[in-house]
Amino acid sequence: MLRINDMSILLSGIYAKQNKDKSFEYMYSYLTRKTAYLTREFIRDGNQDKELLKNTFIEAISWLFAICEKLEVQPQDSFYKKFPGCCPYCLGNPCGCIQTHRKPEKIKSATAIKEELFYKYNSITAGGHPPYAPRMINEIYPSNRNIWSIFGGFYHSSRLFEELGELQEAYAKSIEDKNYNKENLHDECADIYAWLFSLWGIIFKDLDLGQALQDYYINGCPVCNKKECECSSYSGKISNTDQKRASLEKLKEELALLLKNEEAGEYKDNLESAILAINDAVKSGKDSDSRRTLSEVESVLDSMEKNSSKLSKLASNAWAIYATIIKFF
Repeated sequence: MLRINDMSILLSGIYAKQNKDKSFEYMYSYLTRKTAYLTREFIRDGNQDKELLKNTFIEAISWLFAICEKLEVQPQDSFYKKFPGCCPYCLGNPCGCIQTHRKPEKIKSATAIKEELFYKYNSITAGGHPPYAPRMINEIYPSNRNIWSIFGGFYHSSRLFEELGELQEAYAKSIEDKNYNKENLHDECADIYAWLFSLWGIIFKDLDLGQALQDYYINGCPVCNKKECECSSYSGKISNTDQKRASLEKLKEELALLLKNEEAGEYKDNLESAILAINDAVKSGKDSDSRRTLSEVESVLDSMEKNSSKLSKLASNAWAIYATIIKFF
């Protein structure tokens, strides 16, 4: 089981050189984008692609590790100092206050709480093997899992973006205010880690995060496939317009083959309409046109699959291409 420090070291070995000259703003934009994609995936309820969700999660948390390195924040120390096996406000495990919703019991001595947190941090990190973070954070805040089971991922999504906003605010203050305590940056990073770890522990409770991250980066950077990343800025696993158009053309070819099959006779009008929509999407190059087109294609293929086992087999290639294209949008 990889510790948080182990994950940080692994990623630093791949990306430290490339990220050295990148600005906080550049890296924060990628953290925000990947977190947005992550929330898009986990709020899809029963329609989640677990493999895509897992990979998107790893990409998001990887940018948080990169930002921590840029800000000289130690992820493991920051997280366990903020959450040393208990809530940092009421010292409870499980938490008895649910911070921002109900006030904790009246604090008699803030200094005593600070000292207790420091003691607990030393206790759980002694020996260099602190508790597994995703499990620990959900033990402190079991309400996270309860809220997820009732309302889905919307609460996690809102809290993640709230914390992202607070990180940017803390960074701005650290630039403009010479007296600003930069330890606040450590706290804000810890809060983002807490929500990400909670998310992992809920969705992938039987999958070790460290192992998943290690597997994802087994060959180094998954974009350039180098042990030490050589990607240029703004590159990544992003399909360009020509790749999208080529994939749509392949999908159109498969639909045209289905149209020629006599078994698909009753779907002739639907297939012709989908082919025309693809032509329009290829011509316009607009993602919104492509999304609408793919929705129409999905509807046609789904109807064929439900009503005929033979057509379902004939449409398998079209489904495979569709599954690849939909990830572009």
